[in-house]
Amino acid sequence: MYLLDRGNMGKLDQAHAWTSAKLNSLPLDMVQTEAPEDYAADKVAQKFQAAFDQYVPTGSPYLPHAGAPVAAAPQGANQLDAFAVGRDGATYVYWETGGGPWTDGTSGRRGPAAITPAGLAPTNAHVAAAAQGSNQLDAFVVGKDGGVHVAWVVGGGAWATAPGPITPASLAPPGASVAAAAQGANQLDTFVVGKDGGIHVAWVVGGGAWATAPGPITPAGLAPPGACVTAAQQNANQLDAFVVGKDGAVYVTWVVGMGQWAPPAQITPRGLAPPGSCVAVARQSASQMDAFVTGVNGALFLIFEIADGHWTDGTGTQPAPAALDQAVWMKGCWPCWPHIHGPPVFAAFPGGRAMIYVWPEKDHLKAYRWLGNKVDSGHPVFASDKGGQLVLAPPGPPFGMPGVMLAVSVDPAASGEMFGSIARPEGAQSKGMLRAFDPFSMKEIWNNAGTDYDFVKFVPAMIAGGKAFLPTASNTVIVYGLR
Repeated sequence: MYLLDRGNMGKLDQAHAWTSAKLNSLPLDMVQTEAPEDYAADKVAQKFQAAFDQYVPTGSPYLPHAGAPVAAAPQGANQLDAFAVGRDGATYVYWETGGGPWTDGTSGRRGPAAITPAGLAPTNAHVAAAAQGSNQLDAFVVGKDGGVHVAWVVGGGAWATAPGPITPASLAPPGASVAAAAQGANQLDTFVVGKDGGIHVAWVVGGGAWATAPGPITPAGLAPPGACVTAAQQNANQLDAFVVGKDGAVYVTWVVGMGQWAPPAQITPRGLAPPGSCVAVARQSASQMDAFVTGVNGALFLIFEIADGHWTDGTGTQPAPAALDQAVWMKGCWPCWPHIHGPPVFAAFPGGRAMIYVWPEKDHLKAYRWLGNKVDSGHPVFASDKGGQLVLAPPGPPFGMPGVMLAVSVDPAASGEMFGSIARPEGAQSKGMLRAFDPFSMKEIWNNAGTDYDFVKFVPAMIAGGKAFLPTASNTVIVYGLR
């Protein structure tokens, strides 16, 4: 998505003007050297973007690079602000008041406003924002000098910025993640993981001057330099700071009242998440704090504590971090990914229609149209049960294996049926259920719920004489189609 100022539309930006020779060298020139995150992999799309970019006016330096970090916070009771670092290295604020339009520079509206000098920070720098007292909003960024810089606004006035960083220069990698949160009722803290790999904090009391500790509040080397850091109040009297360490575990350090910061505590197993990755934290209720992190296997994990108690780190009698989704990427946990143990089945129906059906472990039953020379993979039909809910292969141990065994019948005088023999229920993989679905709508038309059988993997139903026969390990054969 590109945003143009109407007043500057059509003015050629010579820095991005292109020639045929430049277009032919796009992958080496613009894509690799200028801003690779801004350009598509497809050569045709690159040419369109480059052609468009030559008309991005030089008067729109606030446009951030693709995927740049963004922060948001309320400014008073009736205004919401969003912050990002523009292409010129300045921090810009976008805002809306009272549910009105945003300052997007279109339809005669003004554009975002720079609140720091140009060139202060790298173009992809992280930004944080937090209230300092009841009438002031602060925005933080780690500049090119490696120090944390702050800009602020009082009430609805003009933004101001300090002439230098509020921490020593060279403290952190330029553009590093920064977090901010209130410590008690009268102090604001800001956090960064320094070049030494420790969490550093700077703070201000009331409207006074910023101070910083002489060293990190955690051991050096805890996390990768510039790692993502998150801060949140666990209760009215305790402030927590979170980071994913070099060992892939989530760590928390905390301070009670105006006391000393506690040594970091490990609250997940090692290797759970990529080192330095981000943790999101929020209170679920007045007595429960939740923390979320994306694991190395792509699953979203939840860790929580109740009533200032122990975090669910999996030690002792504590529950382990809980995966909140089932379909996860293979990296680091190949059994977690839905595999296809029972092969897909194909059926050519009267009238020229043909379908392919597949039901992997821990996944939904899907049907795809066969187009004669390829599968219509972009338009799957998901199966639903008698209540209209999508059907899902149980994810229980061991890792939901072995999935579902499929068979399909083709009736010249009718539409036929699609059958699946599925292990159930979750956690009891020895039992099974036979389910029948309409082969086109994929709505369930029958199942033998209540008469579970001993499941046999790699044994699908056999179709013969208009009936489906399923051998089981219960010394019985289930027959569908008897009248």
